[in-house]
Amino acid sequence: MFKPLKITLVEIFLLQTAVWLSLWLANEWLTKFLTVSVGAMLIAVLLISAVAESIERSGVPVSYFRVMIVSLFSALAAWIIYWFISASSI
Repeated sequence: MFKPLKITLVEIFLLQTAVWLSLWLANEWLTKFLTVSVGAMLIAVLLISAVAESIERSGVPVSYFRVMIVSLFSALAAWIIYWFISASSI
């Protein structure tokens, strides 16, 4: 009935970065906590998934790992962009 959306990794990165930046602008302390927490969870899940995948192939598509890595980098990129924005306003 409905066709699934085809979204590229660049679009995912830009959308997540925009959401992270809006969160940074709304509440710096909470977003710093969320960035560290979500980043740590993403790294843990990615490492566990990679180890499990290396032990036994599970059929998880490669796009899963790519989206996880893009999600991690988008949070870090938003943090760096916000740091540059806030440092230049001083």
